[in-house]
Amino acid sequence: MIKTVVHIGLSVKNLERSIEFHRDILGLHYKGKVGMEGPSSDEFL
Repeated sequence: MIKTVVHIGLSVKNLERSIEFHRDILGLHYKGKVGMEGPSSDEFL
């Protein structure tokens, strides 16, 4: 059983909707964001 998660990274198309879902629906704590842009990160979407 997982008891603690310190960090996860997600690539999403709509950051605000993703934050609302994870915070409001799943009850996770929002600590901030780190943005990545450019060809290498565009491949993830």
